[in-house]
Amino acid sequence: MTLLPAKLGTEVRVKLRTKKLKKSSSLDYEALCTHGALPKNPVSIRINDSYLLPVTRNLEEALQHLRYVTLPRTLWIDAICVNQEDLE
Repeated sequence: MTLLPAKLGTEVRVKLRTKKLKKSSSLDYEALCTHGALPKNPVSIRINDSYLLPVTRNLEEALQHLRYVTLPRTLWIDAICVNQEDLE
């Protein structure tokens, strides 16, 4: 996922894309593990300019502080990048 740049305190927006990996592929990203916690009292982040995804307050706050003001940041966050409702 790409965490879009913005100032602290504004809506968190991300872009999701599917990437097929090959043995020779390399991706440059950072990872944040959230243990797939289901959000209690969730807040929403905006995905691909349209969909609102409920996430934990802790994750939303982390994204607020991880994003850059002027540059996008590529991240792998299990609670966002993995469909938590699809056990298969």
